[in-house]
Amino acid sequence: MNAGSIVLIIIGCLFVLYHIWRAWYLSKGSEHDMKAINFFRSFKLISKETLTPEEGKGLPIRKFTFALPEQQSLASLGFDMGLGDFVKVSVNGRGGGKAYSPTSDPYKKGSFDLMVKIYPNGKVSGYLDQTKIGETVYLSGPGPVPWIGFKRRQAKHVGLIAFGIGITELKAIAISELLDPHVKSVRLLWALSYWSDNFMEKELEEMVKQSNGRFSVVYTLSRDTHEGCLSGRVSSKLLRQAFPNLISSLSSSSSSSALQPELSEALVNENEDYQAVDVKIADTGADTCNNPNTSTLVSVNDVMWLAAGTKQMKKDAYLTLEQVGYDKSSILLYKQVPTLPCFFPRQSSPYVQN
Repeated sequence: MNAGSIVLIIIGCLFVLYHIWRAWYLSKGSEHDMKAINFFRSFKLISKETLTPEEGKGLPIRKFTFALPEQQSLASLGFDMGLGDFVKVSVNGRGGGKAYSPTSDPYKKGSFDLMVKIYPNGKVSGYLDQTKIGETVYLSGPGPVPWIGFKRRQAKHVGLIAFGIGITELKAIAISELLDPHVKSVRLLWALSYWSDNFMEKELEEMVKQSNGRFSVVYTLSRDTHEGCLSGRVSSKLLRQAFPNLISSLSSSSSSSALQPELSEALVNENEDYQAVDVKIADTGADTCNNPNTSTLVSVNDVMWLAAGTKQMKKDAYLTLEQVGYDKSSILLYKQVPTLPCFFPRQSSPYVQN
């Protein structure tokens, strides 16, 4: 038997095993269960709501609510929102699609919400926008796939950077981290184009009030101005303003010596005209962009970071963190790892553990 025949036999065996596994996987549970790995099933749209003002300058953001069986929730379907699990939406139910982070309580039974920015000529967002209440949409989840998961790294302080609609993922991450009593502070920077894009202000303010000073939010606007908000795109200077107690500490830590010489010099020059923003305790939510007490600097070894947005936005955010002295290989709050239920079970986040 030659090598080619052996390869064909192996491929044939794998093909048969895949279809056996696929039949078993799809037969698990109810026919109404959501399935992962792009095995799309239809779910009824039961409500649609516009979250941004019609006169807003940015693109519209809408909340779509889908029905689940009465006693079913995202949590019962295996979603762990503290690990960034997502739903995929497909236009034709045959694959592809786009990922969205559910924004409703994962333990709520009977329905769940997706918040979606509607882009001009957007294939999936446009498809959702044109779907009428009572019609069905092809959904798959939880994503990513069962054999890829995320391992949470323990941190005393967490820095989160959300770009636009990326807040839908990081809000759940923030809730999850705050459920861990070992986490002393969670600081969220939300980068928006216009203030009218801020569709989660009330929810975030409520989180601030209930956190006993452990959670704080700051906004930056790139195409707009609003009292109390920072202005501009995410840069090393802006990160120092948004996270003064997490980044200013690098100037006196050994991590600063790891900067490339040309970057280090540029940052020193940039820092000459840097002035710390006024600080206020973020326990009332009274100010739009209140800042936490930054009198105490923290060790860089106690800080983990996570960004959410487009791939390019996340890449730029981590590059900027490297420019101020952080090492990307050791600062990511979640590290992607292989998972297999029998051999390498997925680690649950505090969201599920609590």
